[in-house]
Amino acid sequence: RNADVSLTIKQRVEFWVDQGADLFLSVHVNALPLEASPVIETFYFSPRGSQATERLALRENANSGFTVADWRSRVEELASTVKQEESRRLAESLQHSLLTYVRRVNPDVEDWGVKGGPFAVLSDRWRHEGSPAAFAAPSALVEIAVISHMQDETRLKTDVFREGVANALFKGIVRFASSDTAAAEKPDTLGHPGTVADLTGGEGTPARPGSR
Repeated sequence: RNADVSLTIKQRVEFWVDQGADLFLSVHVNALPLEASPVIETFYFSPRGSQATERLALRENANSGFTVADWRSRVEELASTVKQEESRRLAESLQHSLLTYVRRVNPDVEDWGVKGGPFAVLSDRWRHEGSPAAFAAPSALVEIAVISHMQDETRLKTDVFREGVANALFKGIVRFASSDTAAAEKPDTLGHPGTVADLTGGEGTPARPGSR
């Protein structure tokens, strides 16, 4: 996106599909009970998840344009088309890089790990009625901080922290691409080298945290 406006899930997915992106990164900030500690967690698309993850996905999918019943009927079909294994490895790389950086700033941050769940925004297929997309790309949703935690909120307001998070995510992407040498040789894995669809910073730039 190019302005401080909210985009629907449909608009987000359409944008990164139309850009022919190599991968998709959805940058979020968590909101937890006030007594909760700062946490870092990352998600990838999976037809099933823990009860907590599926409840979260249900809330995140609220503006996807699907009813709950329609979305559930499509989840299993989508699982056979999205790059689930690549997305899991991308999520793991992002979680590692982000946690490494944030622990330098806040040693008390908790590692909530990498989880799979049926998040509509992480599938590039659901909007295509009757015909699959021309490609599938690895995707992940990362929760970079807890906005309801006072210290995290203060850090999010600083350029230094946001830049550090952006650099950490970029390093995670580079590590994922570098370690995936076998897949990188296949044109359908990274079909348009060098392009990352990013709804906060624009095409081809590291994610700028702080926005959905």
